[in-house]
Amino acid sequence: MAVQNLLTLPHFWVMLIGIIMLALAITVVVIHKPKQWFMIHKMLAITGIIFILIGVFVLSQLNLLLLHAIIGIIVIIWLIVEIIGGVFATKNKDPTMRNVHIWMGRLIFLIALVVVTFGILAFF
Repeated sequence: MAVQNLLTLPHFWVMLIGIIMLALAITVVVIHKPKQWFMIHKMLAITGIIFILIGVFVLSQLNLLLLHAIIGIIVIIWLIVEIIGGVFATKNKDPTMRNVHIWMGRLIFLIALVVVTFGILAFF
């Protein structure tokens, strides 16, 4: 498949929007500029994971022979656990849990960018 075919896939666009939403969620936390930064962070993160889940469902087929698909599934599960961890870290006000949430979120995002790269390279 050519890269032009990649740009016509709904999976690509929906997942791209999801990744952008997660990037914005992280950015809002880093800059802490808006007054309601925490609410914005939560809404962007939830929107991002919803788009990512939709991106999985719009696939015509799931090819578990691709490294992109295998790591992608792991990242999606990890994202869901990360969001649940963020809820618990907020409710418990536990600084250790909050630090784990922050660092795991950063790590997941970096791995997600690698998954995106693998997905694009699969079209070459």
